[in-house]
Amino acid sequence: MANKTEISALPGGKWELVHVDTDGTEYGFHGFLADHASFEVLHLEDLGEGRTKTVATAVNETVEDRDGMIQSGMEKGVNEGNERLDELLLTL
Repeated sequence: MANKTEISALPGGKWELVHVDTDGTEYGFHGFLADHASFEVLHLEDLGEGRTKTVATAVNETVEDRDGMIQSGMEKGVNEGNERLDELLLTL
């Protein structure tokens, strides 16, 4: 398993994350930083017995930025992604 991360943390910069699975499948994520950015952290904690706790934290510059992110559909997308992950994990 290999991972690649590139970040240019300046307004107008870009970020890219590529996760390569053990079978060589690549999962890519990318985006651009606007004038207003949020600070995001994803923490994975090994709970043992094949279980992992995931904690995602996002800090925005303003309440308006936060509200705009939620209104953009981000919350729905995160929930859909978590549901798909739940389905996948049941197959393992």
